[in-house]
Amino acid sequence: MLRKLLAKSLGQVLRSTRRSYKMPDPYRESYRPGFDPIVISGFLLVTVPIVWMAYDIAFETDKDIQPK
Repeated sequence: MLRKLLAKSLGQVLRSTRRSYKMPDPYRESYRPGFDPIVISGFLLVTVPIVWMAYDIAFETDKDIQPK
């Protein structure tokens, strides 16, 4: 009797820990891409014009164009 009661209570504890282990974590991010497309596009929108201007200034590519 004591053995059955102990086995039943131990089984209940083990079953509940097994279930809680398999339950999804509500605080875990479900969507986590390797690269965030918003951050990458923002970086490119800021960086590309700055690099382009620096290239124009460094190599003076706009000096050949004469205003009419």
